[in-house]
Amino acid sequence: MKKPMVYYALRYAERGFAVFPLREGGKEPLTKNGCKDATQDPQQIQQWWKRWPKANLAIATGSTSGGLVVVDIDIDTEKGVYGNESLRLWESEFSPLPDTLTAITGRGGTHYYFRSDQDIRNRAGVLEGVDIRGEGGYVVAPPSLHPNGTRYEWEASSTSEPAKLTEDLLALVRPAGGSGQRFQMPEAVSSGARNDTLFRLAASLQERGLTDAAIYSAVQAENQAKCIPPLSEREVQQLINSALRYQKGDDPAQARYAAEIAAQGESVELLTEETMASVWAIKDIVERQSVLAKFRERARKLRILKDFNAMWSAFQRREIQRKKGDGGNLIQFTDCPAPGLKCGDWVCDDLGVRRFKPSQNDPDGGFWEQACPHPILPVERLTNADTDQEKLRIAFAKDSVWRTLVAERSVTASNQRIVVLADRGIQIISKEGSALTEYLRDMETINMDKLPQLRSINRFGWVHSSQGLEFSPYTPDLRYDGEGGEEEDFFGSIGQAGSRNEWLKLISVVRQSSIQARVMLAASFASPLVEILGKLPFVVHIWGVSGAGKTVSQMAAASVWGNPAPGKYLRSLNNTKVGVEMLASLCCSTPLILDELQTINSEKKYRKNGFDDLVYLLCSGQGRGRGSAKGGMRQVGKWRLCTITSGEQPLSSASSGAGAINRVIDLNCPGNLFKDGTAGKIAEGLAGNYGFAGKEWIEIIKKADIQAEAKEKYQTAYSSLVAQGISEKQALAGSLCVVADALADQYIFRDGLAVTEAEIAPLLVSEKAMDPAERVWQWVVSLLAANPQHFQSEGYAELWGERRETSEGVEYWVNAQILRKEMENDGLSYRASLAALSRAGRIEQRCGKNTINHKLQGVQTKCVHLVLQSAEDEFSPDDYEEI
Repeated sequence: MKKPMVYYALRYAERGFAVFPLREGGKEPLTKNGCKDATQDPQQIQQWWKRWPKANLAIATGSTSGGLVVVDIDIDTEKGVYGNESLRLWESEFSPLPDTLTAITGRGGTHYYFRSDQDIRNRAGVLEGVDIRGEGGYVVAPPSLHPNGTRYEWEASSTSEPAKLTEDLLALVRPAGGSGQRFQMPEAVSSGARNDTLFRLAASLQERGLTDAAIYSAVQAENQAKCIPPLSEREVQQLINSALRYQKGDDPAQARYAAEIAAQGESVELLTEETMASVWAIKDIVERQSVLAKFRERARKLRILKDFNAMWSAFQRREIQRKKGDGGNLIQFTDCPAPGLKCGDWVCDDLGVRRFKPSQNDPDGGFWEQACPHPILPVERLTNADTDQEKLRIAFAKDSVWRTLVAERSVTASNQRIVVLADRGIQIISKEGSALTEYLRDMETINMDKLPQLRSINRFGWVHSSQGLEFSPYTPDLRYDGEGGEEEDFFGSIGQAGSRNEWLKLISVVRQSSIQARVMLAASFASPLVEILGKLPFVVHIWGVSGAGKTVSQMAAASVWGNPAPGKYLRSLNNTKVGVEMLASLCCSTPLILDELQTINSEKKYRKNGFDDLVYLLCSGQGRGRGSAKGGMRQVGKWRLCTITSGEQPLSSASSGAGAINRVIDLNCPGNLFKDGTAGKIAEGLAGNYGFAGKEWIEIIKKADIQAEAKEKYQTAYSSLVAQGISEKQALAGSLCVVADALADQYIFRDGLAVTEAEIAPLLVSEKAMDPAERVWQWVVSLLAANPQHFQSEGYAELWGERRETSEGVEYWVNAQILRKEMENDGLSYRASLAALSRAGRIEQRCGKNTINHKLQGVQTKCVHLVLQSAEDEFSPDDYEEI
């Protein structure tokens, strides 16, 4: 003890404990009135220890210390008293003590500190070696010195504050009958006393041997008649369940037989199974311990106490196991989602999951092993339809609410990895990992016939199985087995709400508004056709000024499948590439709808190549291969879908590669897509009416004859667009939209507004526009037209070169270094661009080089010589902005 005792006394007083001094090295009070003098007054405490500086320290129990109740576990090897064994046996029938402030006594016993708002009196021998310190009592507190020279000390792993006295403990320290008198229900019960009063009523009825149904009816009736206000039916059921864990009334004949043997039995009679059964038949735990004490006293006189204790311990263990084998091992969780499951040698109730582990060295010893401090159990076995990977759906209750999660087998089978479930809300620490894995395994093994084996999936879209062509999430027996969090939230965004007719009215306004909105809606229906028709993924991107109705058009496209609200099915483009991959693989066949392209405009990875990398990722159909933390490769996400994006600028640009441009239908939004005020009403209406068309659409296109019709329509549309000079990949994307809208109009909308080849063709890129030389030439000409000030010898602008008008057109000599810089700033390759222009005859070559020497302000400079010869070459500054 490094600090003086007064330091500890003052600290306890600060925490709400009333203290007083004891004789040095003893337990006798030094004050006149003993524990009645206990105080939290620091001045009085300092005066006492100034007078008796080496005095031991006592804490008064009861109301003076805020309702403090101490369960005192005594161990006296000389007298054969083992309070810890008595407590352990009591816990095996009821519930383990909750974690609470705990002290180790000088003789190796234990003080468990609790608080209660009930009037708890001192009681000795509630169990053999177990006393209760309540009103009018006290305990010796650490770091006081025991007469044997050992100090009292706090148990290091215990909590810092006393826990609330549980209902089971309350029944132990103050039996429901109370001094042999039958419990009387008061005329009125205030809100603060409802739980305790109803529990005591239920316990008294259980003690009298009433049936469970009779107890429930009686307690519920008293609750409604006398509690102000009444507790809920669920709360009453929880209280009754706690009382029903106690056994019903005693068998008087067995009790009398036990009393006779205890009084005058011989050693042969004392060590029989019949004698043990007579003690076990006494249901009241206090009376049983009283009779047991008499048996032990008789055994001591007969000098067979050790044999009696060993046989009694063995008998109890056998009876507990027999009770479990007879069906008493059923889970006892309140409002359990899977009632009736067996739990083997585990105790499963609202206090959690635990089991008694006997000691290997001491046949009478052992301890309680905790698997989880709250209810938890497996409810479904899942097998993924894509990977055949097995997972386990686990239900658990916290704060009286049941939740579920899905865990991989490699997690639930590993003592180390199972702790990751703590991130999902399960209270588990590493040292409990082994117990929880064993519990989950045992529950599954014991209840194999009751735990359903179901197919699962972690994405939307087509599923090819032995049962035919299916679609998630519209296949009833396909369960979601994703990781939870954002993925589960996204998966839950597909569904129905509101009215189908209201949705049709809103979409009718959208379809009549503009060709851009109709194409986006068509693309939403086209997405699941990508795989059905064996085509490549593509992107539809709408761009233009803010407030034009782009997001509302996307909401309309999203409402085909589910909740179109931003953050639900409609997601932001403000995501990492891994995030985009995750969303694309989750959609798989349904459209991926991403808003706000400008949120990633400043990202470094998009500055050099525009948004080409994003386009290539979305249209590649699969994510990037990555290593797994468990070894090997992670499962690579795959998709066959249409992506619908929006922003304030095009997704492709002059610097984009032909592959990127080919895969994007860029829809320019020159003005408002909807009439004034209409967009807001549509958005508001769609927020409450959505999700009907998606399920209908899948049922339509699953049919073989519809798929044959779709293929025929596709070939017709594709041939028409290619004939109009549209590039092949653009024709592919445009044809899918045309086919989807034609079928959707035929079977869902029936308004005759389906998008045609003639309407969509002007929105697509021609084969000619895909020519690299043509695209670079357009970029160069528009650059020159937008910067005339840089070709004037007189002025303050940087001089880029010389411009001359001739009879054949306009000639430019552009400083090669300036042109290189401008090209590279826009993501164009300088050498490749000049080579393309040279092959097309757009620039003058000398000696096989694409640059010539030309005097600019009297200085020989390497320049690129261009001649604009026709009206096709004439561009305005506005053309540059558009490009």
